Amino acid sequence: MADVDTVGTTEEAMVSDATEDAQMSSGDADAFVALSNLLDSITAAPLNRSLHIAHLALCQATPALAAQLSTAQDMYTSLLAVPENVWIPILEEKTAETSIAELDSVAAMHDLFVKAEGDYFSIEILKRHATFLTTVSEITLSEDGISMDGYDEEGIREKLQEIVNRAEGDMSRGSEVWDLWMQWELSRLDKRAGREKQQRVDALHQTFLERIQFPHATNDETFQAYSTFVSTYLPPSVYEETMVQASSARQSALKQWSFRADHEAGLVNGPPAYDAYLSWEKNPKKLVTERVRCLYERAIADAANRRSTEGEAGIAASKWEGLFWVGLIQFIIEHAGDEQLEMSIFSRAIRSVPENGAVWAAYIRALERHGLLEQIPDVYAGALATNLLSASDVVEITLAYGAQLKRLLMGSETPEPDEELFETLSTLLKNAVEKVRSLEGADPRLRLEKFWSSIYVDLQEPSEEIMETARKVWGGAVKQYANSYIAWSLYAQFIWQDLRDPDRARRIYKEAAARNQLDWPEAIFDAWIDFEHRFGTVDEVETAMIRVKQLSEKLAVKRQQEAAAYQAHNAQVMAEQEALHPVEDLSQPAVPMEVEPVPQSQGDATKKRKAEDDGEGHAPKRMRGEELDAQPQSVQAPEASTSASTQPLKRDRENSSVFVSGLSADITEEDLRLLFHDCGDLREVKMSQVSGNYVATVEFMTKDSVPAALTKDKKRINGEEVAVNLAWKSTLFVTNFPEKYDDAAIRELFTPFGTIFDVRWPSKRINTTRRFCYVQYISPNAANDALALNDEELEPERRISVHISDPGRKKQRTDAGADKREVYVAGLARGVKNEELEQLFGAKGRVKEVRLARGPDGLCKGFGFVEFEDEEGAEAALSLNNKEFKKRRLAVTLADARAPTKREPPGTGQGHQAELRNRSVRLRKIPPGTQEAIIQQTLEKLAAVRKVVMKTGTDEAVVECETVADASKLVLAADRVVVNGQPLEVIEEAAAQTARPAAGATSSGMFAPRRAGPKPKAGLGHKGAGGRGGARVSFIAGGAISTTTSNGATAAPVNGSSSTKSQDEFRKMLGGGK
Repeated sequence: MADVDTVGTTEEAMVSDATEDAQMSSGDADAFVALSNLLDSITAAPLNRSLHIAHLALCQATPALAAQLSTAQDMYTSLLAVPENVWIPILEEKTAETSIAELDSVAAMHDLFVKAEGDYFSIEILKRHATFLTTVSEITLSEDGISMDGYDEEGIREKLQEIVNRAEGDMSRGSEVWDLWMQWELSRLDKRAGREKQQRVDALHQTFLERIQFPHATNDETFQAYSTFVSTYLPPSVYEETMVQASSARQSALKQWSFRADHEAGLVNGPPAYDAYLSWEKNPKKLVTERVRCLYERAIADAANRRSTEGEAGIAASKWEGLFWVGLIQFIIEHAGDEQLEMSIFSRAIRSVPENGAVWAAYIRALERHGLLEQIPDVYAGALATNLLSASDVVEITLAYGAQLKRLLMGSETPEPDEELFETLSTLLKNAVEKVRSLEGADPRLRLEKFWSSIYVDLQEPSEEIMETARKVWGGAVKQYANSYIAWSLYAQFIWQDLRDPDRARRIYKEAAARNQLDWPEAIFDAWIDFEHRFGTVDEVETAMIRVKQLSEKLAVKRQQEAAAYQAHNAQVMAEQEALHPVEDLSQPAVPMEVEPVPQSQGDATKKRKAEDDGEGHAPKRMRGEELDAQPQSVQAPEASTSASTQPLKRDRENSSVFVSGLSADITEEDLRLLFHDCGDLREVKMSQVSGNYVATVEFMTKDSVPAALTKDKKRINGEEVAVNLAWKSTLFVTNFPEKYDDAAIRELFTPFGTIFDVRWPSKRINTTRRFCYVQYISPNAANDALALNDEELEPERRISVHISDPGRKKQRTDAGADKREVYVAGLARGVKNEELEQLFGAKGRVKEVRLARGPDGLCKGFGFVEFEDEEGAEAALSLNNKEFKKRRLAVTLADARAPTKREPPGTGQGHQAELRNRSVRLRKIPPGTQEAIIQQTLEKLAAVRKVVMKTGTDEAVVECETVADASKLVLAADRVVVNGQPLEVIEEAAAQTARPAAGATSSGMFAPRRAGPKPKAGLGHKGAGGRGGARVSFIAGGAISTTTSNGATAAPVNGSSSTKSQDEFRKMLGGGK
């Protein structure tokens, strides 16, 4: 770390110079005041990066402070690692000032380049460094050149090779540096002759071969340069053989690059793209340690360059940089096993992210692991001196240092502890506890106090004086955290368990139970009663139970008052939101997390399909209260329809659910039901284990129960504190992501911000264009952090939309109601651009978004969607139907998500139902709770799929494919159909239906179908069923055919023949035969 003591002196000089300048320019008085304030702030927190960024910006924006810019740059670069956008102006200015005829000047400039390269990876800096060295060589290597130690030909070659090695990790741009080096080498080669030249030719030949076998973007250009080299410097007789061998040798590199090309192209989108690339590159099957390390370096540099951005983007970049540094450190420790590399990374990391406690703690542990114990005190002091650490960071680094000291203390073979070491450890923890308590948030988990107390208790023979000191630790804790049940519980436990003083413990329980603002009184009540059963007399037990009953009744009244106040406040907030957004009433159910049901048809179809279409496309799971969801929606005539705002909600998951985290492995559903039993009627409790975390969603019958449920936050179940939050506060509504993104890609994108509980997708059985999902974390903080992804450009012209799934902002987080504002456009030219369509349709109304379907080549597939701000714009856009645009006729229609698809495969003469069966497959053994969308995403990797429909009450689903060939692909690839780790059974739908007993089978085994041929359609020349003269064709048991009318009368035999016909003859008749 740089010596921050010199900052004050430098700043005094700057202020003095600025004051002299101020006398010449009184109009810049405000700028000088701002400079003075900034310098005071930097003196107090010299490692605060935002202050240095503001300092540079002020000097650059104020002409009167231009003379101070150099000093500001020197201050910044001496204290912290700075990215290329800071270094490049400095290096360009210094290079222009360097006298390349003077060794000291050249060496100083070279050292400055090396320092800049040590901060962050930068191709631009490496290129400038290489150019500087080649320029120096023109002076030192000319015939009458100036001799300089270290800058002769071998010295410059060695330096250039070091630069090339640094740049090699960038597969996209590393060639820019390699090419500069090779140009210099070839220029030097022409100045040699004889054996010396041949040696250099052989060396460069080997260099070319190594380069074309390394995956990089410009391999073809490198291969062409190699061809020129071979034809120029090697004998013509070996050219063809040499090039054939080289072409074969580079095939592996070309293949490796092809795997990475898309990842590399996507890196322009910033940290999320780097994170996804890293996850892919760290796959154990293809892991190359140096390649991953270089990718981490590039990711860190990219995040560092974005840190200077104002607002949430800069904050997000700062968090990403910290995550990447921690990831690199853990990766190097796990895979590299190189102490020198590990230590160099730590020294760079603490210059880059001195505010990151995880980095400092890992550094301390690394020093202990490598036996460098004497450095730990200075590193710990340096971390605290930054004044940038949060309370949690201070706890983390103190535990790292304290644990090291405790291991030394407990490792002593003498019965008496080392008094000096014991005093050092005690002082360390005492000071750390005081510092943590002075910081925002402090340490509600009391990790330092628990560790501190354990030191006294774990000694072989602790004296009474030592144990009293430990008691004072807890006494101080309950004063600091007076309303924390954790502090009081641990204090009392220490007293009766370690000090063995039940009377004092009883007094502590009584005092804690009587506190009005305790965060979880029930935990203290239970602990007190348990304590009395273990240590008290019968009178003491009775006294405790009476007191607890009195306090519980008082608490119940208080909770009711709090719940009523919360409910009133919530109602007021909702009313204010409705007043601010009066136009956001949507014409579909007001529960966006429920995917829209399939429209109901009339008659029997309504009853048959209703159960399958209700819900969110999950495999069924019967639960309490599920019958409330099973009520069919009534089909109303258009004139009788009502707005969604007046229709009663059948289920309000978002507003009626709370999310519970921090559960222990032994907590059961019954424990949760017991915790919330006094809050209201429960509909469902869903428990899950996510990445080692046990969490649950608790849904009530009505949203009125939620305020009372939120009062259970920070309560304890089986001794473990749980967190209770509104479910929607930890849930994100995510849309406008690339079409290729599936469940795995979304999880990969959002996982860096926290542990994901679930990702929910809409069913595509009706609307195949829906592209949104809900990402639910196990904590609201993670969801808030993930908002940094909002408006990130994941691919060209597509920015992802990420918002908290707030029920009060339905319109901002759902695609509901967009159908009437969106038009479908077909007949587009392949080269059409979003801007061109926006300009064309913008003449008809305000365009909100243009979405084009693009192929792998980035060109339009010929269709897309245009969404307007209002319905009027979409209606007006219909006038563009059949308009000529780019020499093609456009087809413009409303993008009605509920309109039945018109795509049908070529007719086979078998009828629609037969064709549908032939291009469908049936899946079995589907795990409970599986989403339709997840199944469809899995299958789409194997074949073209239209939709997936779960079968209610079973573990089966029917998959409708685009063609019969696609259905065959799925059957043949059955061993690769795995969903949620469960292999599924895949069979042809026709075979599945044949395997089931026929509904109309007779005792003689003859098949008597209820209806032959396709259903009659009312209004198309057919009579309707039921009372409209409809008829049914049936096989008679003897094989004859009869027709039965709707009133029960039997019509004449088919075809007017009085004779009976066999089934074979009937099949011929249906097939067009006689």
